[in-house]
Amino acid sequence: MLNENVLNHKENNFLAAVHIDKKIAGVAFLDISTGEFLTSEGTIEYIDQMLNNFQRRKSCLKREERPVPDYFGPKFYTFKLDDWIFTQEAANDRLLKQFETSSLKGFGVQNLNFGIIAAGAILYYLDITQHEQLGHITSLARIEENRYVWLDKFTIKNLELFHSPYEGARTLIDVMDKTISPMEEGC
Repeated sequence: MLNENVLNHKENNFLAAVHIDKKIAGVAFLDISTGEFLTSEGTIEYIDQMLNNFQRRKSCLKREERPVPDYFGPKFYTFKLDDWIFTQEAANDRLLKQFETSSLKGFGVQNLNFGIIAAGAILYYLDITQHEQLGHITSLARIEENRYVWLDKFTIKNLELFHSPYEGARTLIDVMDKTISPMEEGC
């Protein structure tokens, strides 16, 4: 169960699932608080880059997968799921049930077989952990590689965008996140 008290309300709180098949992998990200649900697939290196950029809180993998640090480094908190969850049929059925549709064509993800499997795994994880408030998850979007500027993990670390290795230091997001909206002015 994802506890509201441990979620940071100033940033996305993504849950990730990864489905790895030799040299290709699928990944899905779900922000349970907003319902933002994204998927993609590509090389192991591309998926590693995405996992570092999306700052996920927890990740799901098949029970039989190699240890995650072999692929993506040691800062990967995992929850192992049964093999049957990582099948095209199981994932497709679970996604269609969630979106109450007969096809995934309208979402533009129908050709992302590994991404669909990863997305289905996230929903099964939420079922297993008895997370029942899923009505706000109404769509699944494709992450298009060429529409984003991707920073590698070393650049993100060295620029101290989100985290700093120094105690009490301010990150770039800390400096920039000082916006005031009209609602906040009157408080």
